[in-house]
Amino acid sequence: TVKYSATISLLLFAVCCSCYSQVNDQHLGKISNDFSLRYLSAGLGSGMGSMQPTIWIANQQFVYTYEQNSYYGEKTKKPDTACILPFRQSSIDSILEIVSPMKDSTISRFNPCVMSGGVQYLTVVNGPDTVFFSLHNSADTTALKIMKILNQYAPADKQLWLNTEMLQLEKDCWEMLLNGIKKKKKRRQ
Repeated sequence: TVKYSATISLLLFAVCCSCYSQVNDQHLGKISNDFSLRYLSAGLGSGMGSMQPTIWIANQQFVYTYEQNSYYGEKTKKPDTACILPFRQSSIDSILEIVSPMKDSTISRFNPCVMSGGVQYLTVVNGPDTVFFSLHNSADTTALKIMKILNQYAPADKQLWLNTEMLQLEKDCWEMLLNGIKKKKKRRQ
């Protein structure tokens, strides 16, 4: 049953990854070649099709909308703009300092024990380097630091969810699955 659960989880992961849409960039105009950031959250399972936070930062402009970032078939809801604000250079510098050791990289985390929940995508572009986070029912300490900076600009009632416990839940899940596989192999021997 552990092997079956892991297979089902990976299949659902693949399906959910194919369901999210591209973020609407109508507010941005021309994007600077130096720095840009995109964050979006998408509901999975029972949250599929729900309105979720979407943030674009380009040309020192912070654009926060709620959008239908996951759906079956076609989008059925129009984006709702929460705020458009200037984004300080000091905040850009702080984000670049956080990601500078990572250069051009992709960080992907996935908790196969959660079938619903949500996924968060975070992309930071600095010139030729792009750091991309794909967090499926999980978290990443670096991404959380960046999200904390973004929350300084977000309205009080629309703060991004910073759940550090998700890292431990993912770790516990993988340990449980691996221990189940090891036990099954021992029984076969």
